[in-house]
Amino acid sequence: MARKTNKKPEPPGKLVVVTGAAGCVGSQLVAELCRAGYRVRAVDRPGARFVLPDGCDCETREYDLAQDVLDPAIVEGADAVFHLAAIVDIGLKFRVLAPINLYATVKLYEAAKQAGVKYFQFYSTGAAYQFQDRPIREDDPLWAPNDYVKTKVMAEDFLKAQSHGPVVNIIRPGLIFGPRGRVLAASYAASICMLSHVLPAFPNLQGGPRSNYVHAADLAGASVFLYEHQAPHGEAFTVANSDPVGFMDVLTITARAVGMRILPLKVPYPPISVLKLSLLPARLLPIINALNVVDINFYKRLCKRMGVYPSPLSPKLDNEAMVYMLKDVLLDNSKIRSAGYELKYPTFADAWTQTIEWYKEHKWLPCK
Repeated sequence: MARKTNKKPEPPGKLVVVTGAAGCVGSQLVAELCRAGYRVRAVDRPGARFVLPDGCDCETREYDLAQDVLDPAIVEGADAVFHLAAIVDIGLKFRVLAPINLYATVKLYEAAKQAGVKYFQFYSTGAAYQFQDRPIREDDPLWAPNDYVKTKVMAEDFLKAQSHGPVVNIIRPGLIFGPRGRVLAASYAASICMLSHVLPAFPNLQGGPRSNYVHAADLAGASVFLYEHQAPHGEAFTVANSDPVGFMDVLTITARAVGMRILPLKVPYPPISVLKLSLLPARLLPIINALNVVDINFYKRLCKRMGVYPSPLSPKLDNEAMVYMLKDVLLDNSKIRSAGYELKYPTFADAWTQTIEWYKEHKWLPCK
């Protein structure tokens, strides 16, 4: 769409709505908005545990966005809506994902339009890009390799097609990590922490297909930046760090961070073609499912023994996530950086190590 805005930074005191506000990114965004002087209405599912910074001008609302009719009071009086709420699980079916990821997005935008909200920010996914043999840019084609991505792409299509209502900007994140993160790299942390109780040391794994990760604090910072420097309606921005890291390097960094001794001999990624690797997931599915059952049961017993039960993390392996073990998935973050946003965590290793320290300090991992 060609709609543009010349909006300057909002003065302090404007009311903004954040959905998914108790999550890994949402909690960081609430804090970032409070620091910038905004009033925040934090929305998350019933039973969610909100984490609010001291002195934050914030009201919390427990609300199920999947309801058939959206309560208009959720967006009443707001200048902007930051829609982060989603089910992030690429193994689930469309019928499970769509009520939150797609239908709630449509209802929330329509309610925002009726309420006179000026700005709407939607969190999509960097997994929506088709693979390229180079870093992927925002204008590259999108695809839907699974139902999770399908719900996000369909929500994007709806929002970009709107000609009246709030200006929409879209964020497509890299692989998200950070305090309170429960998926993706967090599963690696749980798995390797579990291994640290049965292995004397960890192999020095090196290389493998590379991917761009992103710290939740950078997503929060980019969200506020885009609100205060709004792009034309329908514009999308990739937010990811500038340091693509190999899959096996991530495992080694994780092992070192949980306190394992790393063996000196480097172990390179196996020289197997992508074509051969692409055949592995279907063959390995029964094995992966069986391992998940064994690992999760063992992990629960370990957490009880170490006094961190129930742990919010799980060592579950997602068969669909094996794409990141098969080939490079590189994201070009130059658009958001050219707009003026500076990453707080441009590299992965130190930021991931800090995150694991947070997990250990807050009893989310049963480390020694």
